[in-house]
Amino acid sequence: MNPLKVRRSWQLRPNLVVGILLFSYGIARVPAGLGQIDDVGQETAALKDADPEVRWHAAEALGRSKDPRAVDPLIAALKDTGDTPLRGIAAKALGETKDPRAVEPLIEALRSSESVVCWEAFRALGEIKDPRAVEPMLGILKDPYRYAAFSVTVLEGFGTQAVEPVIAALKDPSSRVRQTAVLLLGKFEDPRSVEPLNAALQDPDRLVRIGATEALGKIKDPSAVVPLVAALKDKDLSVRFGAAKALGQIKDARAVDPLIAALNDPAFPTSGRSRSLGRHRRSTRGRALDSRIEKQGF
Repeated sequence: MNPLKVRRSWQLRPNLVVGILLFSYGIARVPAGLGQIDDVGQETAALKDADPEVRWHAAEALGRSKDPRAVDPLIAALKDTGDTPLRGIAAKALGETKDPRAVEPLIEALRSSESVVCWEAFRALGEIKDPRAVEPMLGILKDPYRYAAFSVTVLEGFGTQAVEPVIAALKDPSSRVRQTAVLLLGKFEDPRSVEPLNAALQDPDRLVRIGATEALGKIKDPSAVVPLVAALKDKDLSVRFGAAKALGQIKDARAVDPLIAALNDPAFPTSGRSRSLGRHRRSTRGRALDSRIEKQGF
């Protein structure tokens, strides 16, 4: 019998092993690493075993080891087109190593037609957080069948090092990518994104424009006031509402008169007008204009 397979049968029953030890020897504390295999060479050889389950468990063990020697064998397993589950497990394992050598092979795996490989590569790149991966990760979101809401959470984990490639994505032909870009820029709240977000208020896609107003409201940069005031006249009601809300968050006195004028928009939600104008009442000019606001029915 293959000793590696025998060993794995015990490895898959760690609770049984621990129970026997505790019963037989009265061990109060199980040594760290019990039941884990740290022999990288042996696990590497197991990646070529005829039994697929042995290959899969070997890839998992190599990932857990986080040993630099495991990276090249896992990259080779990632390219094994004859074993889709192994490719997915290898991608996940490479993410656990957090080794930059895995970035390019994982980026290549994003183009796989096998969804499990593509998604595990996406998640692994999110673990490694190398800025080279941001643009290609955004690129796969063009495919609606591969897009998931938690993809944004993975990309958000890159932090401000992802700002420049995400800004570049605002010019992507895919509206889905642009929508994701404005959402991420709102989460990053980086001043570098203000000017590109101002331009995004003119995007042909309404969801991109709405997202741009939300992002600018979070960043609260005064240079967004004039573009947001212009957005109060957008043809889309949700964009107009988003612009008013963002102006209320920025609290710049230049926005008071345009917001008062917005009170005359019959389609504009009354509660939205009130909240936006109400934020300005804490400013000097806002208090001086209280009487004007009251006359407009606020």
